[in-house]
Amino acid sequence: MSELKVTYASLDTAAADIRAAASDLRRQLDDLLSKVRRVANTWEGDTFQAFQATQNEWNRRAEHMQQVLNDVATRVQNASGSYAATDRKTSTYFDGGY
Repeated sequence: MSELKVTYASLDTAAADIRAAASDLRRQLDDLLSKVRRVANTWEGDTFQAFQATQNEWNRRAEHMQQVLNDVATRVQNASGSYAATDRKTSTYFDGGY
């Protein structure tokens, strides 16, 4: 049988790390977009329109990725609370509080 060991603090840390990674990714993407726009703003016509369409799709996907990372962080954080609640409830069985 596989062993599962949960440390609440490690789950909280993991959630914070995921949120930090999501924020760092957002900053890097924003920085990249800023640099690309400096060049793209010199374009005209079909080239600029094609860039805009591609950029809109990029933005949509980047936002989705950000939402997924934040959702994962929230679920990890919630798991910590759920494990703690289950642990407290289970401990009552040994205390005679069942």
